[in-house]
Amino acid sequence: MNIVDDEQLADDEQLADDEQLADDEMGALIGMLSFYKDNEKKAIEHIEHVTSLISAAIEELRVYRKYKKLFVNADNTFAPAKRWVNMKTIHNLKIRGVYFDAVKRGDKKAEFRVNDREYKKGDFLGLYEIDEGGNFTDNFIIVQVTDVTLIDVDLFPYIGGEFVMLSFELSSMNCVLA
Repeated sequence: MNIVDDEQLADDEQLADDEQLADDEMGALIGMLSFYKDNEKKAIEHIEHVTSLISAAIEELRVYRKYKKLFVNADNTFAPAKRWVNMKTIHNLKIRGVYFDAVKRGDKKAEFRVNDREYKKGDFLGLYEIDEGGNFTDNFIIVQVTDVTLIDVDLFPYIGGEFVMLSFELSSMNCVLA
């Protein structure tokens, strides 16, 4: 079996798993309907909430499937390579234009950030440029985290543990995603 067939088989298996998950979720919705049969308004609100959660999960899955086959080569290009970029390790962040340009030029190679995402060495940061008004531009780059330095609580008791210094290197530029 060649690589294409293996990939298709994996995609088919994932689709079957997704269909089973959707069937299970629909069964749960039907169960909730019978539970809330005496209180129609509450049932509708609950179903709308669960439906929005399912829609969000489907959207995340769609994005994952769209980008899971991106490869990062050593020469900073996207093309077929030996290793995959695992979407679970990509943290998407907004970045102001002046800092975006500095990262792109290679002048900015570190960032002091709140440790709200449990960053790890090897993670990828998707940096999306925003303009002065906070609106997204069409520019983004991907950098790979090369080091995560935790801020020492003994030295900085007010911020220790909450912040990290992320060091990174440019991984891709001028990406065109289909």
